[in-house]
Amino acid sequence: MVVLVIITTVISLTFSETTWLLNFYLLYSIFCKKNIPFKTELALVYCRFAVDTLFYFLFSINKIYLFSRQISEKVVIKNLIFLLIWPILLVGTVRSTLTFLVTMDRVIGSFFPIFYYNHRHKLSNYIFLIFISSVVILDQYVLFVYCKNTDDIPLECDNFHCMINQCFNNYWKRHERIACILLGCSSILLFLRLFVLTYCQQTPNNHSLSKATLFALVDSTIICLLNILPPFIFSKLPKINFRNYGPLVSIPRCGGSVIEGLISFKILTREKQASQISPVN
Repeated sequence: MVVLVIITTVISLTFSETTWLLNFYLLYSIFCKKNIPFKTELALVYCRFAVDTLFYFLFSINKIYLFSRQISEKVVIKNLIFLLIWPILLVGTVRSTLTFLVTMDRVIGSFFPIFYYNHRHKLSNYIFLIFISSVVILDQYVLFVYCKNTDDIPLECDNFHCMINQCFNNYWKRHERIACILLGCSSILLFLRLFVLTYCQQTPNNHSLSKATLFALVDSTIICLLNILPPFIFSKLPKINFRNYGPLVSIPRCGGSVIEGLISFKILTREKQASQISPVN
């Protein structure tokens, strides 16, 4: 079983390293090199790139530590796993909440384009920041106050599930189920808009809107199918030892993020190539 854990850890580490480097390169190309055009309507998508960069950078550090634990017990440090997983939990909450907000922003923009065009600029993105912060604070309140978790972790603990008590574990499962339902419903709406309604309105503004909608659709679909669904399935299999098989859950999650990053790169660089060959008026 140790060999299985090592193999899955290496695969997850490879995927996570690829993901954060790819997202970092996209941000660098947009804001530093400026060889990918900046689009105001994609501001929330760029925020998602930044969050993904941080999330998978932290995730990679955690996987390196887990890999080291399998090689030698000398690197095992009490409570270090908490210091590695806790920030991942924080950024993960930001990540899932931001995905939901981006998706809902696209749903409103797609189905009510005139209302969206006239009023979206009046809504500051700081409102999204306040909402995300509220969700993060709620999670931390439940974790430390309501469920009374502590940072005193058993030395043999090497995963999220042994780091938390049953109270927060139940809360987290409900949290993920609700997130999956919301993202699933909004993804269906975006799918209908992207593949049906978009082709009925061929205007330059709708072209940008469809691009933002495509980002949200890909993002929410991958999260539902490859991030939330696999852990939910494993949670329904009580005979499976999470210590031995739990690392398998991270493979579809990290692999899906690589796919998402490659799709995002393709979309943005395709626009760059199109702008380079377009005639000058």
